[in-house]
Amino acid sequence: MKLPLRLIMVGRPKGRSLKSLRDKVKSLTGKPATKTQGLNLGFWYDKCLIAVKWRDGSCCHSMSDAKIEADMEIMLANGLSPPADVCQHLTSRSSNRSKAEHKYESFCKTTTCFLPPSGSFNPNLPVLYELPRVEAWKIAVYQTTFWEETLCVYVTEGEPSRRTTLGLADAMLGHLAEVDTLDMSSELATAYASSEMALMCIKCAIELPFSQDFVEAMQELAKLAKSGKTDHSALSLACTCLYANDWYRARVTRYLNAVPIMLEKSTECDAHISYMDTFNMEKAVESRWTLQQTMTKLNDMVDDLAVVLEKAAPTFSAGFSDALVKFVYQFFEATVGDDSSMAGEPWVPEFSKALASLAVTLPLDETIPNIVSVLAEANYLNGPINELFETK
Repeated sequence: MKLPLRLIMVGRPKGRSLKSLRDKVKSLTGKPATKTQGLNLGFWYDKCLIAVKWRDGSCCHSMSDAKIEADMEIMLANGLSPPADVCQHLTSRSSNRSKAEHKYESFCKTTTCFLPPSGSFNPNLPVLYELPRVEAWKIAVYQTTFWEETLCVYVTEGEPSRRTTLGLADAMLGHLAEVDTLDMSSELATAYASSEMALMCIKCAIELPFSQDFVEAMQELAKLAKSGKTDHSALSLACTCLYANDWYRARVTRYLNAVPIMLEKSTECDAHISYMDTFNMEKAVESRWTLQQTMTKLNDMVDDLAVVLEKAAPTFSAGFSDALVKFVYQFFEATVGDDSSMAGEPWVPEFSKALASLAVTLPLDETIPNIVSVLAEANYLNGPINELFETK
């Protein structure tokens, strides 16, 4: 009777040994009448050696992809599904490689525990959520592998590792967005919510977006920090790391201080950016009425930018201010350029007013002074903006 491969891998050969099998192969192949049987048994003996090598799975860390694939092909062809410890080592090897190679998408897919298992572990594409382990174990491994041993380490390093940190956070948030939480158990759903909130906090601390989307997560983070409570949840781990680093702590504080103006103005700022993105410049310059309306809108946007900059750090309004300067430059190119024939148009004073406000609001921007110098030579400008630049 053949020695079953699975019994070898789990360490229960039931009294049989490789030595006795090897002796049997030698005995059979030594006789012409039983040589064929001996050769067949020899092939099985070779497979048994592979099973012994893979007994706990740790051998995979020093093996090439091709060798692992060849061994797994032999096991699967003989009806052997790798035991849980072998699957675990294969998954660990895959995640360690992705991490070392900075392949964030692959690392996150390998280490996430939130995707539903298909019931079939693929040893050539090992992932944590497919491991034949209980759910609580998968959650604990995810917390350790992704958070404690990886993301928290990068967060602790602070600003120098911010790009790597953001890449990991974005990649995992992308995976979480694909997960259907409806059929999750309460434990998995809790871990999912904590992880999503923690990732949003880290992303927010790095990017400092002028957006309400992160307010709830950041306020929960601040509440947790104030309470002083700690556990092994993702949000608690993120809170500890973010507040332990001076760079991140300052940015978290900056965002929280800007929440009131953000709640008041972020929707308007988003609407302004959308307006500028979809604005048809060619059609606008065809109508004096449209030009006048555009200048009224432009001054409204400049006023909102000034309010935001006054009450929040400049970092928050970078997207809005960049879009506004670009819009002004495109409008200048489409309407004026090097043509002085429009100097008397009724919309010109409004444009002059907007430029004057922008020059004060964004004193370090070089685009506005360049536009002003061209317009001044063509006698387009008057009033406040001339006085402003004359004093400079």
